[in-house]
Amino acid sequence: MQKLLKVIGLSAVLAVVGLTTQAQKCKFDYEKKDPLTGKVTKKSTFTIVATVMFYTIERPLKWKLDVNKVGDKYFIGMFIGLTGSVKNPITPETAIFLKLSNGELITLYANDTYYSTTDVKQDGGVVSTYDAKFDISEEDMRKLAASPLIYVKVGIGARDYDSEFNVKKGTEFQNISKCILQ
Repeated sequence: MQKLLKVIGLSAVLAVVGLTTQAQKCKFDYEKKDPLTGKVTKKSTFTIVATVMFYTIERPLKWKLDVNKVGDKYFIGMFIGLTGSVKNPITPETAIFLKLSNGELITLYANDTYYSTTDVKQDGGVVSTYDAKFDISEEDMRKLAASPLIYVKVGIGARDYDSEFNVKKGTEFQNISKCILQ
């Protein structure tokens, strides 16, 4: 009986240490408690590097997805830089599609209207950037935490922008989602 209690006790200690170790692996780009509201804000960023065809030239597509928690609310932030002067706003009808390796598809809609900022670079190139937010439920956050992200797509104006990546890269996004849920 004493051996059984020791085994159970040791198992419990190992489980707690394992969970603590897993929790310690979470590093946030931003984590702060608002002194007025007491709400804690956490953010982690997932960087996507892809290429798109711009007329007949292949150009880099730079975008980031931020996984955020403010108090008990969640949202996905999207920062995307597009070659050229793009004027179409992202509106509440604009959807971002997230496909997971388990086949699950999550569709999120922008929570406001977002306009591009256009900059002329030193090399003479023009880049339009968007910084938009898409609300996500805790249930969908749990889905993101359960399976690696393998595909993301958003339509801006008449054009779709997408990226596909392997499970290893998608696991990075999955781990970010797990940390935000803690």
